[in-house]
Formats: sequence, C-alpha cells, structure tokens
Amino acid sequence: MPPKPEIKVPVGPIVPPKVPEMEKPVAKPGEMEKPVVVPIKLPEELPVIEKPGPKIEPAKPITDGAFNNLTVNGDFIIRDKNSKDVIRYNREKNWLVLGNKNNRAQIAVMDNDIIRTMILGATRPLSILDKNGKSRFQVDGDGAETVILRDEYNNPSMTLGSSTRDLFIKDTQGAIRCWMKGGTGSLVLQDENGIPSVTLGGGPLEMKRNLIVWDKNAKHRFWVNGDSGDVIFGDENGACHLQIQGSTGNIIADGDIYLRGADCAEKFELAENDRPEPGSVLVIGTDGKFCQCTKSYDKKVAGVISGANGLKPGLILNGKDGENCSSPISLSGKVYCKVDTAYGPVEVGDLLTTSPTCGHAMKAADRDKSFGAIIGKALRELTEGRGLIPILVALQ
Repeated sequence: MPPKPEIKVPVGPIVPPKVPEMEKPVAKPGEMEKPVVVPIKLPEELPVIEKPGPKIEPAKPITDGAFNNLTVNGDFIIRDKNSKDVIRYNREKNWLVLGNKNNRAQIAVMDNDIIRTMILGATRPLSILDKNGKSRFQVDGDGAETVILRDEYNNPSMTLGSSTRDLFIKDTQGAIRCWMKGGTGSLVLQDENGIPSVTLGGGPLEMKRNLIVWDKNAKHRFWVNGDSGDVIFGDENGACHLQIQGSTGNIIADGDIYLRGADCAEKFELAENDRPEPGSVLVIGTDGKFCQCTKSYDKKVAGVISGANGLKPGLILNGKDGENCSSPISLSGKVYCKVDTAYGPVEVGDLLTTSPTCGHAMKAADRDKSFGAIIGKALRELTEGRGLIPILVALQ
C-alpha cells in the first residue's frame, strides 16, 4: 500500500483572518454619528420548494364518449344525450339559460324522490305542486293565461291573461264566474251559463262608472249611475219604472207606493222640560211649541205621538233630529192613543178629544165644545180605567 500523506498541524493559537477595516465617517461637531449601511446582494431567483400533493391540471372538456357535457370554451354548457343544450351560462352577457327553443329544461325540487315544490319547463314553465303532486300554481310565459291557480282536482280556479290583462275566477266546472277586465277597468260577475249578473264599469263612455245588475235574460233590473248618482229599477224588458235622482233627491215611480207603517207623522219642536211618551196627546203652546194636553176640549189640539205599542209611522215629514224635537206626531192615519175613561167609557166609533188628564184623550160627549177639538175616532172600545187603544187620527 502506498504511504499515507503526512498531515501537519500548526502549533500555537489559531488566529482568525484579519478583516479589513472600513472607513467610518467622522461626525462633525454637533452631529450624531451616521449608521454604517452594508449593501446585501440577493440572488436573482429564489429556490422553489415543492410540497407533496396532487397537481392542478388546467380545465378540460368532460365527455361521455360521444357528446360534450361540459365545455369551458367561452360558455358553460350542459347538454343532454341528444347533444342539445340543457343549461348554458354566457360569461360575456352574464346570462343563465335553461334549455333552448326546441329543448325545454326541467328543474324539480324533490323530497324523498317525490316532486314536492316546483317544476320548471316541460309543457308548464313554472308550477308549484301540493303534497299530492297536483299543480296548484302555474305560470306559463307562452300561453294566453299566464298565471293559473288550480284547486285540489287540478281545475283552474283563477287565471290571469297576459295579452288581455284580464283576471278570471272560475267555478269547479271551469265556467267563468268573476271577470276583471284590465283593458277597460270593468268587473263582471256571471252565472253558471256565462250570462252577466252584475257589471261594474266598462263598455261605452256613458257606462264606465255604472253598476248594473242583470237578470237571466240579460236585461238590466238595477242600475246605479256613477256620474249622476241616479238609481234606476227596471222591469223584465229593461224599461225604467222607478228612479231615484241623485242630484235632486226626487223619486219618480210609475206604480203605487206601499208603506208598511200606519200613519203620516211630522216632527215638531217640544216645549222645554216636556218629554211625552208615544201615545200622548199634544197641543200647541202659546210659544208655538208642543206640549201634553191638560184640559178638556182644547181647540189647540195637534195630534198624538206616533210609535206606541210598536206601530211605527209610514211617512215622517220634517224628519230632522234636534235636542227639542219629539218623536213624530201623527197627523192622520192609524195610531195608538192614551185614553182615560174617567169621563165616560169609549166605544168603537166614538169621537175623542183632549181630557184634563195629562196627555190623555177622552170621549167627546159635548158636541158644541167638540168643534175644533176632535183628535179622531176610536177603533176599539175601552170601558174602564186608562189604556192604549188604536184610533183613526182625523183632526176637526
């Protein structure tokens, strides 16, 4: 073997190499020493430390062997097995399109593999279903009836048209029962045969603010004119026989007027502190106000307060309310009157006049005193005591 080279070890202390001193700037009097700046040169490129993990590859089209299902060449597209677009996202216009003209897409919200809430596409573009899978709310962008509400039997109950701007409410048989016309601003209620029964507005100018009730033969039987305020009642031929004029308050009738009340009464001002009840006999006071009678054969007799025993007046004149206005005072007709038999029993047909008993009538036995003090005739007898009997008011 060749001899090993001899290694010489220096003897004595090891002295580090001498670093040349840098010149330090000398500070002038009154100045602080400036720090020494040593420039450091960095390498042009830093080393890249690779960590373990999967590498990210650039996006590539995903295929099923025959057709592209996903492409990122400008648009994001999903196609069906027939290579027709189902979903397309346009990045330039920021559009999301479902399907195309010849291929409508579907979106369904499902629960336990059952469509619960919505279908988008197919023959009904938008539908909301109930728990039984029945369409209850439907929006069709292409149809004449844009919005449709359906009942539990899938029958349309309410529809809203797109071109006509009309709202229809239908019955269970599909017949239109309520029709709101958006173009004319009118409302039509129809029967099961499609014949209008009530119309509000619409039609020619003179009918735009009218309410009309029609019969089954399409004849108007009731008509309210929104401009004049007139109320018109028609017959089976549509002819007017009763009219209430809104501007004048006049009532025009071709036939008879039947009133369910029994007498013609008028309201008069009462004397202060005098509040007579129905059936009381009133006289005219010296101040022109009315008060209850207190003497017999009073020629200032005016009538009887109507409304006693539930018999209401048929016609009230001067019908205004006030603090001192009484109940209507009967001037003619049938009315119940308070009678006192202390001055003689009353038989049917007897003439009645005022009595000394406050507010009561009595039998008119003295013909000479009775002239100008008669209230009317008794329609029922009263043999004793005090009470209410019907009388026929006839002042004389």
